[in-house]
Amino acid sequence: MTVAHYVPYRAVRTGVDLSDSKGASSALSTEVAVQSIHRALAGFQGPPDIFRNPSGLFRILSPCEGDVSPFDLALNWTGTDFAVMNMHFKFGLYEHMASGAIHGLIELIKKMQAICYLKQIQRKNIEKIKIVSYEPAVTILGDLAKRDPHTRQSADHSMVYIIATTLRKAFEKFEHLTVQDLNETEEFWKFLMLLP
Repeated sequence: MTVAHYVPYRAVRTGVDLSDSKGASSALSTEVAVQSIHRALAGFQGPPDIFRNPSGLFRILSPCEGDVSPFDLALNWTGTDFAVMNMHFKFGLYEHMASGAIHGLIELIKKMQAICYLKQIQRKNIEKIKIVSYEPAVTILGDLAKRDPHTRQSADHSMVYIIATTLRKAFEKFEHLTVQDLNETEEFWKFLMLLP
């Protein structure tokens, strides 16, 4: 029922300035999922076999022949596992696909012994930073429209802004870093993380 009626599209994540709708997308989907559970418990039936139905969203977007799904299905009918147990949570305000680049920057600063290194260089001496990523991260986070973000939602979906701001914070706060901070990755993440 939820998948048939309420699957969010990527439209909430694209464009020059992202809105509150992007930030609420998962919450809105969760809200209607819980509502669908209540309806199902009361006897309301949703459409059957939405993954293999030729008129269903998945078959329309990924046409295939016969009575099959366009992707492998791994549905759980028994046991104690629940989807929320398999989720991950972010430390700060950034699109989750940027976490690898943030972690890479943090590891680079640690390896270059940030305290000494950041004292010796100037921001103006950094000519270029090249980040190699995967799809859809390139499309979402590398969108040219997000290179000059004007909303928080657009900023936390801009690889340029996320990495530049993390590096700027490292420059501004290097005198507060200790060797222990550099050795404890989680604390270092918290130290440099983007906040509201």
